[in-house]
Amino acid sequence: MEGFLLGLLSALSFGTADFVAGLTSRRIGSYTTLFYMQIVGVIGLGAYLLFNGNWNVYIDHMDAVGMAMLFMGIDLIGILCLYQGLATGNISVVAPITSSFAAVTVTLAVIFGERPSLIVVIGIILSIAGVIFASQKFGSISNKEKFTLSNKGTLWAILSSLFLGIAFFGLKYPTLEIGPFMTVWIGRLQSVILLPLILVIANQKWRKPKKKSIYQLILVGALDVIAILSYNFGLLQADTTIVITLTSLFAVVTIIWGLLFLSEKLKWNQIVGITSILAGLILIAQ
Repeated sequence: MEGFLLGLLSALSFGTADFVAGLTSRRIGSYTTLFYMQIVGVIGLGAYLLFNGNWNVYIDHMDAVGMAMLFMGIDLIGILCLYQGLATGNISVVAPITSSFAAVTVTLAVIFGERPSLIVVIGIILSIAGVIFASQKFGSISNKEKFTLSNKGTLWAILSSLFLGIAFFGLKYPTLEIGPFMTVWIGRLQSVILLPLILVIANQKWRKPKKKSIYQLILVGALDVIAILSYNFGLLQADTTIVITLTSLFAVVTIIWGLLFLSEKLKWNQIVGITSILAGLILIAQ
């Protein structure tokens, strides 16, 4: 049950972070927002590790440090592919494809030995299908923008789904060796170093955040850290198949915040998707 709750906490934190990040991105851009989010994580986690971390343990597990760099790096690539997909394609196409990353993680977990019960499998299918269905925007996609591989947004979304799915599967291995805090800190530090270079290569504008945006960036960065830490701690308590399914519900959390604060209307497919998710959660919790 603890892994179940940590997965839900991860979804709530990721979903809220994405909602606030969306508001901030409109003012300073997605890439700049992503960079400052990472800085918040580096500082916050660095302070914790400075006073509570046993650095000798990490030195003795350099293989796990390498795995943390690898899978957190893959996670960053997945996020950048998502942003590129949103920039070149239709969000109605990109969002549901990217949301299927949990299916990639579940598939890998099963291939590498996890054997969830039939009831849990049904719950996982209902939950992931519900997330994908709720993320769609029916009627807003033209014939030329449908799910075709010739659509650049579609290709970037598929890559994002694959990279994120692989990353969330692989994070369990360094987490078991060096713990959730060090695993995430390594990823955030790596991103702070790489993102400025990527911004230059991608010819993206660098925007200095104003005071209001700084507060939002701190909130987003903190929520993002809580989300990934909750996921990693969840992996220590439950199977990857269960934790990733619960974490993937963040997309629905973002939708709910939009309904509450942006006066967005709940569409029929979102009602069906959320109902499917709730049914899946009941089965997974058994």
